[in-house]
Amino acid sequence: MAAEQPLLLVTEVEPQEINSFEIGSSVRLHLSIVDAEKRLPVDPDVLQLIVAPPYQSPTTYTYGIGTEIVKSSTGAYYADTSFTVSGKWNLQYIAILSSVSVGSNTSLFYVVNSRYW
Repeated sequence: MAAEQPLLLVTEVEPQEINSFEIGSSVRLHLSIVDAEKRLPVDPDVLQLIVAPPYQSPTTYTYGIGTEIVKSSTGAYYADTSFTVSGKWNLQYIAILSSVSVGSNTSLFYVVNSRYW
C-alpha cells in the first residue's frame, strides 16, 4: 500500500453508547483499520494507544510490546482500559503505515466516584 493512499480508522466502544463510568469500571475500545480506496482491512506498521487520565501524564501502549493492545484479525484490534480515578479520560489510537501517521477520533469518558453517582 502506497503512503498516499488514505486509511480509515474507526473506533467503537464496548459497552456501547455509554461515556460515564464509575471508578473501577473498564471499557473495551475496538479499532478497525481500512484502506479507504480498496475498502479492505489492513494492518499498520505501528499501532499505539494513548491513554490520558485526568491530571496525569498520558501513557502510550504499542502493539507487540506488552499485552494491552490485542489483534483479533487483520485490521481489527482492541484494548481494555480500567478507570482508576475520577475525571475526564481521553483515549486515542495512532496508526503508522509507510511512515504516515493517522490518528483516530479521541474517545472521551467521564469517570465519577460511585458514592456521588
